[in-house]
Amino acid sequence: MSETTVVELVPDEVSQSPRPLGSRVAAALLHLLIRTAITVAVIVVIVLLWWAIVEVFNLPATELPPPGSVLSDLHDKWSIIWAQATPTIIESVAGYAISAALGVPLGYVISRPGPIARSLNTGAVALQIFPKIAVAPLFLVWFGFGYAPRILFIVLMSFFPIALNAAAGFASMPLDLQDLGSILGMGPWARIRHLQGPWALPQIFTGLKIAASFAVIAALVSEFSGGTQGLGVLIVQLEANLDISLMFAAIVVVTVLGFAFYGVVSVLEMIAIPWHVSRRRK
Repeated sequence: MSETTVVELVPDEVSQSPRPLGSRVAAALLHLLIRTAITVAVIVVIVLLWWAIVEVFNLPATELPPPGSVLSDLHDKWSIIWAQATPTIIESVAGYAISAALGVPLGYVISRPGPIARSLNTGAVALQIFPKIAVAPLFLVWFGFGYAPRILFIVLMSFFPIALNAAAGFASMPLDLQDLGSILGMGPWARIRHLQGPWALPQIFTGLKIAASFAVIAALVSEFSGGTQGLGVLIVQLEANLDISLMFAAIVVVTVLGFAFYGVVSVLEMIAIPWHVSRRRK
């Protein structure tokens, strides 16, 4: 096969020379700044609507506190909220990291032909369908209190979208590129590094972004189910005490954590695959 034919097999967006890392980081941060500004504008509109609803319908603070009261509690009682937010952040990051470390390799194995891959795919789907939230309290019985049961629950909730999207990405590589690897005499690791890995990255990052929101939600659910610390525990206690304003402040912090997780993964995506069509369109 001629050199011209080999070049034609490589998609344009993959064959382009990547920009320097510093340039990619700067572009990613600029894009994140623009998206953050848009998000802040949307939040301002939501807060104004929230304030208008409270004022027009004259709602009591025990039903829907005004935004000013929530912001005041967020400022005055920040030490209380942060003390409970720290365990939630630790378990969310740990569970998410383990999910990514397990999900991407599992996705590669699932994408391979053969009975083992089909069995793993069936097992992963069955685990996802299984009502994990319903048995969350049992994690405390099996593993006791502390970080271990909550991190394990986050892993079970988060790893499936990573594995499924990674499998779809690895399996979608065209036969032409697979033939190119054979022609160039690439071994299994070389194919993953130079062909399969770059091709699957867009799908992998899709799974990572979905799992980022799942990790925070799973952390709250595990804390609701009998944790001793964390934002979930704080929210349950504040609800029982009818301290709705501070409860809303804690919910605001949870929302910010979810945005932060998603934003970090989005920045990594922009740095890792600036050549992909989904990034160039933005």
